[in-house]
Amino acid sequence: MNDDLTGITKDEKEEKEENQDIEKTDLDLENQNNSETTGSLESTGSLETTGSLEPTGSLETTGSLESTEDVPWESKLTVRSTLINLYRSLPLRRFSVQFGSLADKPFPQPLAGLLVLLYSRVCGCNLGEANPDSIWEYKSLAQFFARDLKPGSRNISSRSRIVSPADGRITFRGVYAGRLEQIKGVFYSLPKFLGSKSTNPSLQKYLKFCLYQVVIYLCPGDYHGFHSPTSWRLERISHISGELMSVAPGVLQQVPGLLHLNERVVLEGEWRYGYFCMVAVGATSVGSIEITSWPELRTNLLNDKTQKITRRQLNTPTQLEPGQKIGQFRFGSSVVLLFEAPRGLEFIKQAGATLKLGEHLL
Repeated sequence: MNDDLTGITKDEKEEKEENQDIEKTDLDLENQNNSETTGSLESTGSLETTGSLEPTGSLETTGSLESTEDVPWESKLTVRSTLINLYRSLPLRRFSVQFGSLADKPFPQPLAGLLVLLYSRVCGCNLGEANPDSIWEYKSLAQFFARDLKPGSRNISSRSRIVSPADGRITFRGVYAGRLEQIKGVFYSLPKFLGSKSTNPSLQKYLKFCLYQVVIYLCPGDYHGFHSPTSWRLERISHISGELMSVAPGVLQQVPGLLHLNERVVLEGEWRYGYFCMVAVGATSVGSIEITSWPELRTNLLNDKTQKITRRQLNTPTQLEPGQKIGQFRFGSSVVLLFEAPRGLEFIKQAGATLKLGEHLL
């Protein structure tokens, strides 16, 4: 993977401080958790096997994901209001494909610049931090969506276990306690989200500590790149096709299971405490998800709505560092982090808080 650190800097002075308090806290928590753990519970870096991953470098495509998991959101989805069911029946994928084609279309100047100016005004984009910062440099809306940041516009905190992987707003953060939450009180399925066929998996038996989750919503006006939030090894990537509903907080509140229904790209591996996962979730007008280490990946296809899974196992795990660019959306969307860590850790930011790429998160 390319070390794309465009627009990202690190504070050298903070490196010298390197969080002695964090190290001490982690050690105390690890000792405490180890004393509570009975038997040998070794994290595998994969939720589907307790053995080591055997990289093959090959692509594996499976059929539609089917699960008989008995979960509350399934029954909720069948009794939701007529308006919600009607919303899900709208041709959102066709709209997203057509929107993407229009956004990719180059326009002559001054029309292209005026379209970028109109979009940036309506969505509140910060042109001052864009690279390039002149609206006349962009030939299409898609080119503006994929804009880089000016060097020095973001600082990557060196005092954090986890930094924010993107600009956005937290819709939920907390500990996994048997089911995931996309927003407070609204749930979605962990095995379906990760593309597992397991029914009612007891993930905790694979973990030394516990599983944390963070859901970050990227607004249409935000910088659309997503970056590594920590130092970790990427071992497997899965593309799961699906719906393209909006992931705005208001819609997340109304549609249980939305995050495991939408198209997404799942990146899995290991970090200092065990399992680590980062998921890029597509949305209306945002079917296009680009992954730096999988350039041939194609998303936002017209007839691709059936939870088909394509996996890519890396021959050699890719080491990623905080701030390293992983991919980008072609509009706002959501990034979900799932990771194993000692019990008792607390997030700095509350649900609803806004974030900038590289900010201290945990």
